[in-house]
Amino acid sequence: MYVHRNFKKVGSKVYRSVLIMKSIRVGKKVRHEMVLNISKLPNPVIEAIDFALKGGNIKSLSDIRDIKQRQGKSYGAIKVVVEIAKRIGIMGTLDNRKEAILSLIMIAGRIICQKSRWYLANFWAKEQSIEEVFKKEIEFTEDDFYDTLKWLSKHQRKIEKRLWMNKIKATGKEKVREIFFYDVTSSYVEGEKTELADYGYSRDEIKRKKQIAIGLLTDKEGDPLTIEVFRGNTNDNQTVINQLEKIRQDYGVERVVFVGDRGMIKTEQIKEITKEPYRWSYITAITKPQIEKLIRCGVLQLGLFDSELCEIEHEGTRYILRKNPIVALEAKNNLEKRIRFIESKVEDKNNYLRRHKRAKIDIALKNLNQEIKKLNLDEIISIDKNDGFIIISINQKAKEDYLMLSGCYVIKTDVSKNELSKEIVHNRYKDLTKVEQAFEVLKSGLLEVRPIFVRKEASVRGHVFVCMLGLKIIHYIEQALQSLSLPLKYIIETLSKGETLGSFSNGFVKTPYPFFF
Repeated sequence: MYVHRNFKKVGSKVYRSVLIMKSIRVGKKVRHEMVLNISKLPNPVIEAIDFALKGGNIKSLSDIRDIKQRQGKSYGAIKVVVEIAKRIGIMGTLDNRKEAILSLIMIAGRIICQKSRWYLANFWAKEQSIEEVFKKEIEFTEDDFYDTLKWLSKHQRKIEKRLWMNKIKATGKEKVREIFFYDVTSSYVEGEKTELADYGYSRDEIKRKKQIAIGLLTDKEGDPLTIEVFRGNTNDNQTVINQLEKIRQDYGVERVVFVGDRGMIKTEQIKEITKEPYRWSYITAITKPQIEKLIRCGVLQLGLFDSELCEIEHEGTRYILRKNPIVALEAKNNLEKRIRFIESKVEDKNNYLRRHKRAKIDIALKNLNQEIKKLNLDEIISIDKNDGFIIISINQKAKEDYLMLSGCYVIKTDVSKNELSKEIVHNRYKDLTKVEQAFEVLKSGLLEVRPIFVRKEASVRGHVFVCMLGLKIIHYIEQALQSLSLPLKYIIETLSKGETLGSFSNGFVKTPYPFFF
C-alpha cells in the first residue's frame, strides 16, 4: 500500500485529495484500488502514515504521541445498502453517473435515517464514508437532490423495466405466466400547493389534509416492481388500467394473472383485463351483497360455506367459498357486546327517569336511537316508551340474518382448474397481504414516505420512487434474514448502528459490517 496525492484544478480553485492505495496483480496486469480517503487528516498524520507505509519506524516520529483520536465516518450501513443495490440490479440500472450516486445516497438515507433532503445534504451525508463506498469524489447540495428527484421521475419507467428484465435474466425464466399483486394506498401532504394533491378517501385517517394516491404492483414474492402516483381523489379501480398497460408494454409476459381486492377489480376492470389486447386472467373477491345475490339466484348455497374450501363453477367463472370460524366467532361476540352496551344504556336511562320524574322520555329515546344507529344496530334493536319507561326489543330474525355470512368469503377467478387448483387460487388471493405489508413498511418509521413535503409533480413522483427502491432493498434484507425471525424494524436499526446480528443467531459471525454477505 502507498499514499497517493492528487491535485485537481477547477477554474480558480485547486482541490487536493490524499488516498491510501493498494496494487493488485490480475494476471499480467497491475490494478490500483483505493483503500481509504485520508484527505481530511492533519498533515503530520498523513506524513506519519506515508512514512510507515514506506517502511519507516513510526515510533521514531516525535509527534506521533500528539495524534488525537476521534470517531470516523460511518461506513457499514451505507456500504450494505449499496452492495444490496448492486446485487438486485439497482446500481447497474442507474449507472455510475452523478444522478445515480445521489439516488443511492437518498435511498440509503431513507432506509437509515428517514430525514429531509436538506438534512441529508448538510448533516447526514457528511458523516458517511460516501467517497470510500462509491470510490469517487462527489460534491452536492440539497438542490442537487431535488434535481435528482426530477431525473428519477423522468426515467422511472425505463429503470423499472430494466430492473424487471434483470430479474428475469437472473432467474433464467422466459416468457411465462406471471402473477402480479396490486393495491392502492394514500399519503397526506403538508401545505396547499403540492401538485397532484387533492381531498379524497384517507387511509391515514387524517382529515382536513390533502393527499396523493399511490398504486403499488408486486410480483408473487412481494418484490415491488412499479409504483405510481395518482391525484388524491382518484378511485382505486380507476388506477388498474395504467398497471395493465405497464405489464403489457414493459414486462413481456404472455400470460398474466392479475390479483386485486374486491374494491379494486370490479366488473368494469374484469372486462378490461379479459378483453383484447390483454386477454389475461384475474383473481379477486366479491362483496357481501354480491354473495347474497348469488344465494338468492341459487348459484351458491349457504350450507356450502365451511372451514374447508368449496368450489362452484357458473357460466365460466369459478367461485371458491370458505367460512373462517374464528372471524365468525369474533363477529358474533362483537355483535353481542354492542347489544349489551345498548341494553346497559337503556337501563341507565330508566334508572335516571325513575329518579327524575320531570325528565323528558322523548329526549332519552332520541339519544338512544342515535347510539343504536351509530353502532349499526337499527335493524336489530328497536326501542319504545311504555308507562314512562323505555322498553327494548331484539329482532332475532334480523340478528340471525346479520350473522348469516359472518366469516364467509368468496374468491372469484376465470383461471381454469387445470392451471390453478382452488387451494392455489385461495392462497394467491391471501398473498395480497404482501402488498399491504409493503405499504406498512413504506408508510411506517422504516421508510416514512409520508408526509409529502415537496411541491412539484416530478419531485413528488421522484420521492415516492426513491421510497419504492428503498422498499426493494428492505424486501431483500427481509428475505435474506427470514430464518432469524427478528422484527424488521430491529434489523434496520441494527444496520444503522453499524452492528451485526451475530449474537442473536447461531449461523452468523460478527463482521465489521454486512451481516448479509
